[in-house]
Amino acid sequence: MLTLVQDTREQAKKHDHVLKHFQAEGIKVVRSKLYVGDYTRLDKQDICIDTKKDLQEVYGNIILHNVRFKTECIRAKEAGIQLVILIADEHIRDVNEVHTWVNPRLRKWENVRAAQEKGKLLNVKLSPKPPVSSEQLQRAMETMGERYGVQWQFCPKEDTGKRILEILGC
Repeated sequence: MLTLVQDTREQAKKHDHVLKHFQAEGIKVVRSKLYVGDYTRLDKQDICIDTKKDLQEVYGNIILHNVRFKTECIRAKEAGIQLVILIADEHIRDVNEVHTWVNPRLRKWENVRAAQEKGKLLNVKLSPKPPVSSEQLQRAMETMGERYGVQWQFCPKEDTGKRILEILGC
């Protein structure tokens, strides 16, 4: 029986749909602290998958918490682990399409700024600099792929379990 390892830092119940898919496929899952990522095979840990619920989470990892995420990417590369970032998204299929994503942080910033220029929402604190655009996020993701060998993959949320198994060669 094939066994996968799920990182213990992965929030409980966050990926129940993934675990149900594994169970339906007859795959055992054990929880243990992983060196990088959220999922890997117990018998072959040269590929690890870090799941992201959406591009908002990727934005937070790359733009807001860059040092921690970059450190994980470097650790994976130095250990000879292929780190695959699997992002649940209904519309984006490839990193080359990230520029089409509408960043809700940027949209909110633009709306508040426009309102403040009209004398409204003046009590809302607004950064003088807007959030990073989707084009900038795409370039940052591409750079991380080039520098650290990170692979960016996308799938609809309901296909996450299936894609994890495909990536891990199960």
